[in-house]
Amino acid sequence: MYKCDEFLTFIIKAPYTKISETEIFVDGDDFRFFSKPYFLRLHLPGRLREDGRESAEYDFDRKEFRVRVPKESPGEEFVDLQFISNLLTKKRDKKVGPLIEVLDEPKPNSNSDDEDDGEVEEDGDQWLWEQRLEKDDESQHFAPGTLINSVPKYGFANLASA
Repeated sequence: MYKCDEFLTFIIKAPYTKISETEIFVDGDDFRFFSKPYFLRLHLPGRLREDGRESAEYDFDRKEFRVRVPKESPGEEFVDLQFISNLLTKKRDKKVGPLIEVLDEPKPNSNSDDEDDGEVEEDGDQWLWEQRLEKDDESQHFAPGTLINSVPKYGFANLASA
């Protein structure tokens, strides 16, 4: 980009462009360039305008576009144009409010579902239920259908046992 008092000039290298499908869009501080397969969007530090004086040309020898767009305020200096990363990121409003909004706060003396008052509800708090293994008899063999077998198995597909 070249700076002057009245115009901002963009030089865009695009060696494999399709000139017939080139589009250039200017709206205030937003500059967009599209020429298949290229896309460029810049968020400028100053404002530009389309008033009929803008121009664009393609240099076949250099394989580059030269786009001239008038500044909204002639003489305005566009700072930090050399930092492409600043031009590629959209500027955020400095008056951004909180990103998290509390919709409903629990009342201090009310019982909520999150509080553990020691009582186990019939359908809820299943992780607090007491767990026991049922036995056939007084020996260490467990009832059929339980998850624990009396003899542990190992190996491929648990086919071996000790």
